[in-house]
Amino acid sequence: MRAITGWCAAALLGLGALAAPAAEPPQSALQREFIAACAAMNGQPVPGTTELHIGRDGWLVLGSELDYLTLGRFWGPDARRTNPDLAPANADPLAAVLDFDRQLKQRGIELIFMPVPTRIEVFPEAVLGKDKLPPGVPPRLFSAELEFYRLLRSRGVTVVDLTPVFLAKRRGEHGAVFVPSESHWTGYGAVVGAREAAKVIRSRPWYRKMPEHELSATWSSREHDGHILKSLREATGDATRKPDLMWLRQIQEKSGLGHKTLGIDQPDSPVVVIGDSNILWWTGQGAGLSQEIAFELGFPVDTIISSAGGATNSRINLARRAHAEPGYLERKKAVVWSFTTRGFVRTGDGWALIPLEAAPPAAGTKGDG
Repeated sequence: MRAITGWCAAALLGLGALAAPAAEPPQSALQREFIAACAAMNGQPVPGTTELHIGRDGWLVLGSELDYLTLGRFWGPDARRTNPDLAPANADPLAAVLDFDRQLKQRGIELIFMPVPTRIEVFPEAVLGKDKLPPGVPPRLFSAELEFYRLLRSRGVTVVDLTPVFLAKRRGEHGAVFVPSESHWTGYGAVVGAREAAKVIRSRPWYRKMPEHELSATWSSREHDGHILKSLREATGDATRKPDLMWLRQIQEKSGLGHKTLGIDQPDSPVVVIGDSNILWWTGQGAGLSQEIAFELGFPVDTIISSAGGATNSRINLARRAHAEPGYLERKKAVVWSFTTRGFVRTGDGWALIPLEAAPPAAGTKGDG
């Protein structure tokens, strides 16, 4: 572990100039009210819990969601403030993303950086109430995230910013991208994200050479008891709240034995999806992110799930896979990295710099998904 730590420290010295502070962009009155409301709600958890909060308009809110939206900038000089429990060399997401992108580019692989928005940024009525929002599509109320993505793009990173997409498509024919009782995206949310990632991949020259597989998609609805609702019931005994209605799009592949659910272990695919529990959610039903991306592309996609953290553990698991399977990375053209934006701050697994040529030890066990 000393070798990795030393390597990280040396790399950070070279990346430090990229994180120079700039003037904070001005906030609108609604942004200031939103952040103040998040901070106020964060101080009033459900009795007997530290993480669960009763939001407005039927929403159940997590303290980690409120933390993310009230801490402001989370990279560069602010990384130690927003990730105070981590060693300084492991606290900065900017350094980690840039280093990962650099290593992949050296191997001819494109990083597609696609974090999953925090629910209450997409549904700010959960904190403000509907009466405070203008009609139509809600505005983006967290400018630090947008600033971070612009910085990454200026350094050559391919960023898929899902926040404006989710705001515009937050409710559709197949429900909502998030529901009040579950911190992960819905099946519909995963489809929206998959379509955005697929747009990038389909624009690349190598994509046109890929053979198509016969894949099918079937939508179905179901009632869903989200994990936040279950926590509320355990803490309060309140069984009056009803489950949420949610839609899933199940992806199947035609084989000699008929149609079967598309698997997520596809090591020969040129695309691999890595991340936290958001990419794990719905895979058992054939409706996970990699399965949805596969349908949009027309060929299977590999998946490396790190439910114990999308920040560092996902990159560690990719390095381990590459170390255990010679030639694995040589077959890749794109890595889609997707995890909850809550993982930028107070993350459990940190933002260590991970050399892909090694098989590093685990970074941590606390999840952010």
